[in-house]
Amino acid sequence: MLPLTALLAVLAVPADVAKHRGSVVVLNYWASWCEPCRKELPALERVHRRYRDQGLVTLGVSIDEPEERDAAKRLVKELGLSFPIRLDGTTDEMFALGLATSIPATAIFDRDGSRVFRIIGEASEAGVVARVEWLLGDRRGAKPPDLALPPSVTPEHFAKHESGEEEDEDEHHADEAHEEEGGSAVPT
Repeated sequence: MLPLTALLAVLAVPADVAKHRGSVVVLNYWASWCEPCRKELPALERVHRRYRDQGLVTLGVSIDEPEERDAAKRLVKELGLSFPIRLDGTTDEMFALGLATSIPATAIFDRDGSRVFRIIGEASEAGVVARVEWLLGDRRGAKPPDLALPPSVTPEHFAKHESGEEEDEDEHHADEAHEEEGGSAVPT
């Protein structure tokens, strides 16, 4: 039997991904107010330009609130992003894909539309490239880790977020301190 999060990911392939079956898809969730997102988006643009002719589709999904969407549009223009951007993303979508609800978060899908990789937090260009090349290639080399987490997040801590369990008070305060240091999170 599949764990709940894996089952949700299978059932919740977004329409964005479904219409690109046959391509490897990098689906990135971000917001205009998120500093790690602003640093990550140019790297995703470089990956997009490097691999788009080899079967890669890069999609950006802003989770900015409706009143913040103009800021998201300005950021897309400022960064010169050429991949498609959707401005109506939700944390519910992210949760269904096993990304929890903190941003930035990236899901990478194979040519059949199956989610193969998740990168939580700011993705390094090298990390995205390794996963994209593995999916575009013959898959004979070592597979990169399915889940990449920031150094400050343990798999156990992420599993609690992924499952929707409530955090205890000490974890909540630790997350607040992380946010103050420039970490990514959805504002409450």
